[in-house]
Amino acid sequence: MNPSVPVLLAASNTAGGALSASAVATSILHGSGKFNLGGGSLQAGSLIKLIQRGVMGVGTTVAGTITFDLRIGSAVITSFAAQTVRSSSSAAVPFTLEIDATMSGNSTAAVAIATATFTGQTLVGSTNMVTAGAISTVIASSAGTAFDATAGGLIDSYATWGVSTSGNTIQTYQSELWLIG
Repeated sequence: MNPSVPVLLAASNTAGGALSASAVATSILHGSGKFNLGGGSLQAGSLIKLIQRGVMGVGTTVAGTITFDLRIGSAVITSFAAQTVRSSSSAAVPFTLEIDATMSGNSTAAVAIATATFTGQTLVGSTNMVTAGAISTVIASSAGTAFDATAGGLIDSYATWGVSTSGNTIQTYQSELWLIG
């Protein structure tokens, strides 16, 4: 593929599946926000950019953590460190999650070097904030997970709660998936 300008692969204004009160990794993108990337489409320097907007709330008991990851097919190409969420309950409030994953190449052992920025009121940086404005948090990636870039597959975003707590919820309502380079 190797476009010299950004290519919008998929976009959605439809709610994805909600991850509520479950500690099972779950796709949080609507089907129209995913893209089936053909094998060999990624090159060294290719950038996958995913922007998700939605709502996230935490329960009244120990909310724990939330982990985000980006997948191509069944391969987790990058997983972001578990983020501590507010220690007090919060109704679902807006968030934006931006993931940038740059590819090391197109091989059976490709690596995504990734960063993520979460903007909202529910992560640890905003612990126990009353209704103050949203904050932005850069989330560390476990960059270096090798995957088979020659296989291709469905590009998807997953979230996992650290504990299954009533009131923990996250849902994406809008997404954009881009390929650059």
